[in-house]
Amino acid sequence: MSPPPSADWFGITLTHITDENQHRIVLSHSNISDRKRGEVEAALREQAAKRMEGLTPRERQVLKGIAAGKLNKTIASDLGLSPKTVEKHRSSLRKKLKVRSVAELVRIAVTADPAI
Repeated sequence: MSPPPSADWFGITLTHITDENQHRIVLSHSNISDRKRGEVEAALREQAAKRMEGLTPRERQVLKGIAAGKLNKTIASDLGLSPKTVEKHRSSLRKKLKVRSVAELVRIAVTADPAI
């Protein structure tokens, strides 16, 4: 299989930008073929799945609640945890997935597993 597509296809060299963001830039280009778009989307799914491999089952449960838009209190109640424990899991998720915002957290989760 060929290496994942990159922004270099268009004669642009991007430095200090993650592969994931390069792939998103490529996807936003209007002249990309369906085949190449599929390759980029597959690469993004693979990257997201790799990032999620290190999560514990409990972290995945908390992530599912976050992706559903639930508050910490609601997630805690659903899982039989304290809200403080859910906050700690959220913090751990951000560190493990290397994200700064809930939106990024949910984007990675949904990219890796659309059923989440």
